[in-house]
Amino acid sequence: MDLGSDFRVNIYRSRPGFNEVSSVNDQVRPYGAAAFTDDDRALLALLHGHPRFTQEEIASALNWTVGQVKYYQTKLKRRQSIKRVGTSQKGHWEVLVPLHDL
Repeated sequence: MDLGSDFRVNIYRSRPGFNEVSSVNDQVRPYGAAAFTDDDRALLALLHGHPRFTQEEIASALNWTVGQVKYYQTKLKRRQSIKRVGTSQKGHWEVLVPLHDL
């Protein structure tokens, strides 16, 4: 809908049965030993032992870049393997996967 030359409004209608997950990589998959890569396991083990580590501390401990840490944290959050408890400044990471499943 156009309301003049400088203003535009887009209205989207939800479709019945439409799933918000738009790509295969974003789908939530159940965890299991075969579902984790070595990098996933390394991050999960580190967060289990050091839940208050910052992204910089994690990167240093795993010899990764901060970008890699952000990627794997996002991946594991989407798969419901980790979650952040509390604020970004004072919170900690909670590992939702039993260690023996890694």
